Amino acid sequence: MVLDLAPSIQKTGVPLIEVFIGGEKHLFILDTGATTNLISSALKDKCKYAPAGEGMTYSFEGAAAECPIIRLSYSLKGTSHESDFTVTDASTFGVFQEESDMLVEGIMGLPFLVEHRCVIDYIYGNVTLIV
Repeated sequence: MVLDLAPSIQKTGVPLIEVFIGGEKHLFILDTGATTNLISSALKDKCKYAPAGEGMTYSFEGAAAECPIIRLSYSLKGTSHESDFTVTDASTFGVFQEESDMLVEGIMGLPFLVEHRCVIDYIYGNVTLIV
C-alpha cells in the first residue's frame, strides 16, 4: 500500500495521512521522530477503544505527564489495523492547526512505521506500507 504524502507536504509542509476511525476521516501527522503514536483526548472520547495501560509523554520543554494508552482499530485505504496510542491533550496539535487551518487529531510515530515496515521515499513524497 502506498500513501501519497506529496500533496500534504506541498500544502502544509508536513506529511499528513488520512486515518479512518469508525468510518470517519481524521488527519494524523506522520512523524519519524515521535517515539509513540498519539491521539487527541477529544478524538479518543468519540471512539471505541480498549484501555492498554499508562504511559508518559514529554513536551518540547521536557515536562513529563502521565497519560492513558489505548488500543484502537483504524483503517488506511480500506485496510484494517489496530495499534496502541498514547492519549494527549488536543492542545498538542494547536500550533499546527492555527497555522494550517486543518484539524489534526493524532500522530503516527515510530511504532506505526515499524509495525507496517514503512519505506519512506523522500524524493517522490510517498510512504510504502508492507501489510
